[in-house]
Amino acid sequence: MSTNTTREAGGAGRARRALRSLTAYVGAAALGASLTVAAAPAAMADEAPVSLDGGSATWGVKESFRNYIGSPIAAGEITASDGASVNDDGTFDFPTVDGSVSKEDASGEVSFGGTVVFAGHDHGQGAVLEVQVADPRVEFDGDGSATLYADVTSREFKGADPSLPPGGLIEFGEVPVAELTGAELTVDGDDIGFTSEAGTLHADAVEAFADFYGAGDPMDPLSFTTTAVEGGDPGEPGEPGEPGEPAHDPKVTVSKTQELNPEGESVTVDGTGFRPGQGVYVALTAEEQSSDSYPAHHTGAVWLGGTDAPGDEGTFSTEVEVSGTYDNEGTTYDCVEDQCHIAVFNDHTDIGNRDQDVWTPISFATEDDGDDEGDGGDDGDGGELPEGDQTVFNGRADWGVKESFRNYIEGDIAAGDITVSDGATRNDDGTFSFTDANGEVNLDDVTAEIDLTGTVLFEGHVYGDADPLLYMSVTDPRVEIDGEAGTLRADVVSKSLTDAELLTYDDVALADLDLSGVEAEVDEGVLSWGPIPATLTAEGVPAFADFYVEGERLDPISLALSVDEDVEVPGGGDGGNGGGDGDPTPGPGDGGGGDDGGKPGLPSTGTALTGLLIAAVVAVTAGGTAIVVSRRRTDAEAEV
Repeated sequence: MSTNTTREAGGAGRARRALRSLTAYVGAAALGASLTVAAAPAAMADEAPVSLDGGSATWGVKESFRNYIGSPIAAGEITASDGASVNDDGTFDFPTVDGSVSKEDASGEVSFGGTVVFAGHDHGQGAVLEVQVADPRVEFDGDGSATLYADVTSREFKGADPSLPPGGLIEFGEVPVAELTGAELTVDGDDIGFTSEAGTLHADAVEAFADFYGAGDPMDPLSFTTTAVEGGDPGEPGEPGEPGEPAHDPKVTVSKTQELNPEGESVTVDGTGFRPGQGVYVALTAEEQSSDSYPAHHTGAVWLGGTDAPGDEGTFSTEVEVSGTYDNEGTTYDCVEDQCHIAVFNDHTDIGNRDQDVWTPISFATEDDGDDEGDGGDDGDGGELPEGDQTVFNGRADWGVKESFRNYIEGDIAAGDITVSDGATRNDDGTFSFTDANGEVNLDDVTAEIDLTGTVLFEGHVYGDADPLLYMSVTDPRVEIDGEAGTLRADVVSKSLTDAELLTYDDVALADLDLSGVEAEVDEGVLSWGPIPATLTAEGVPAFADFYVEGERLDPISLALSVDEDVEVPGGGDGGNGGGDGDPTPGPGDGGGGDDGGKPGLPSTGTALTGLLIAAVVAVTAGGTAIVVSRRRTDAEAEV
């Protein structure tokens, strides 16, 4: 039986907000406040009243949370009421209630009505996961920041264990839910608009959201449109201009991606296949690409908006200044030591949409690059590439598989573990090092076949004394390179979505590698390649248990290989034909095995629950793209 606990009564919170809104309206009218923004193209007359009428706000709360609720694992539903409704893209529409805005500093407060309820994990006793979000309100101060409030009621979440009854409902009243950046107010006659970039979860809302997410986690952006009841000259409306759009397939070319000057250098960035008229940002960032948010910590951003946005053919070209280090919000990022990227992403008008994100890895010259202190021998002392066939004596590959997958496994929901064995180790940044590299390379033909050693095991969703319901291992990767293309193979053991036993995929082509912007480098007998962008292959989709779709970005891979018998790569082992101790990686449970009988099946704790828990990985960590595609695909096909 569930109970209700009141942290701050929801009814009282709403009554207080209604009084505050009325006070703000009356006070603003009495003071003769007017409505505008400093950079608005059409300012309203000074004597214009501040009262607002009609319109609504668009806010999705958190996209990955919506996808999780709608996935088969939560098997839940999202309902909108009290005036709120669900938009076609899954976000929500909240009707405007009232508000006021200052002309002098573009600050203001606008309240909206409606309730959205997220409920899931109903195992016959009622939903064990329930979050109610009602009557959002946004306050903005005119300097680009804003705070989003809402009345929140949630159920104490004890976990997704089917044996647990629902916890009690807790009313938190109004809480600050999200901090928004990039807030902009626009005025065109009587038409008022507001947009923001994606926000972050406020610390005060963590408990209200059932501790599902932590402070600072990405939240969806908010936008609204409304009308001033009495305004000045409405001015000439802007022309929407929607020409026939080319195929949407955003691609980016960077004029130079390697050996960049750490003191600073300008590169040309060209884009094709972008949405015509949709503004984008082009910036340098040390952040990895994320399916949840744009890179908050970047530098040198160039805004291509308005007349500079991609044209009718979806193309653009711009210059971007890059340097080896940059500071952002008190943190220094070192792009000489760490991987950085040229990132292209939607501008503030659609910054919550990840459909145009393109990350291009770049690297900078190190201090000893170009130094010619040696004799420039053909063994690489002077940076010269060795000719002909070369034997790889030892070395390693650094690869994280997929960052969002790692984060999910070790997060609060899967509450799992990642273990390394058989020669693999964990790097400080969370990626993995596979060792004992051996094989052959030919830099004249740009070909290579490199075998590596090591196993990485991902396990999650352990309930009570049962074995983990989520299981996947990646063993002994092999890298094949042929010109600008390559393949990453591995032995993979995973649990499929439709079968309760583990399946073994030997030497499966897991990832396609793109070496078009990557060149090999040699320093004192060590051949380096990377980071090399990687995407999931069609053959790799079932091996990855249908977590993701073909073409999904995986983590890039970097190679450090000794082509000198007397040189040992740090952490690279001793070469050889490595396979660790030769013992198969143990699987959970005592069920029947997969191929070779060495991979036992998962325990029979319910085939549907077991398989669908694995599918939930993507719903939470990557915006739910894979689960939407593989389990709920429509005739129109879900976009990844």
